[in-house]
Amino acid sequence: MTANEPINDFNAAFISSRYLEKGDYIRLDNITLSYQFKMNNEYVKSLRVYATVNNAFVITDYQGLDPEVTLGGSTPGLDNRNYYPQTRTFMLGVNVDF
Repeated sequence: MTANEPINDFNAAFISSRYLEKGDYIRLDNITLSYQFKMNNEYVKSLRVYATVNNAFVITDYQGLDPEVTLGGSTPGLDNRNYYPQTRTFMLGVNVDF
């Protein structure tokens, strides 16, 4: 525990509980909304329109890039801020059955 050490401590770069913070979060990872149109057409049998969002939102008080830190490597659970956060993607699509 390094809570009682001065802030200009030269050992602050070592793994300690000095910068430990809660990593609680809620993430909506995938969501899809679609609508199927009823078709009475001899050329088009069915038509479906959809929208998908990946990594829709994250609710957290965590100050790092992503509260879902890696658990592998030589320092599991340590956020070294040496990776990119997860990307958010939007997809729109149409499925047509002829």
